[in-house]
Amino acid sequence: MLKLTSSKLLFTSLFSFSIVLAGCSGGGETAPPPVKKEVAPTIETAPKTERSVEKPVKKLGPLAKGTFSGLNDHVVTGSATIIRTEDGVQLVFSEDFSLDGAPDPSVGFGNGEYLKETNISDLKNLTGAQTYDIPQGLSLSGLGQVYIWCDKFSVALGVANFKPHQEPDALDDTYGS
Repeated sequence: MLKLTSSKLLFTSLFSFSIVLAGCSGGGETAPPPVKKEVAPTIETAPKTERSVEKPVKKLGPLAKGTFSGLNDHVVTGSATIIRTEDGVQLVFSEDFSLDGAPDPSVGFGNGEYLKETNISDLKNLTGAQTYDIPQGLSLSGLGQVYIWCDKFSVALGVANFKPHQEPDALDDTYGS
């Protein structure tokens, strides 16, 4: 006797067998031939491995926060916050962040003026919340501002002046190390 592992396959087999028997019962009517169901061959796959799942970044707290203002006839609104996470330090723009537009806007730091060597990224979007990782080894010590900078015309579009959120020397570290 054939041992079946699937209840659906068992039902289908019994149903087909019943039709064949009914056709042989001598009632004069011939039952249609049973439909032969093909069972797909078993395909061996590689053993299951754990997929790397991005774990949520745990925010440990804000270090400094500032509110944007526009420069050079540009309108920039919203705020920027530097936060420490388990994975390093990030710069986070608020939901209400907005830049009125410019070619090649980027994000960097300064203290009274933009310092090109502190550029961390092109601006991701002209509006809305966005997060930027602060690269390992970039010291924010002495840098009290985040700039939205136009690379094409080498002009500041907007700036947010940071105020320490926790301890007075919150920005006196080299982050990401």
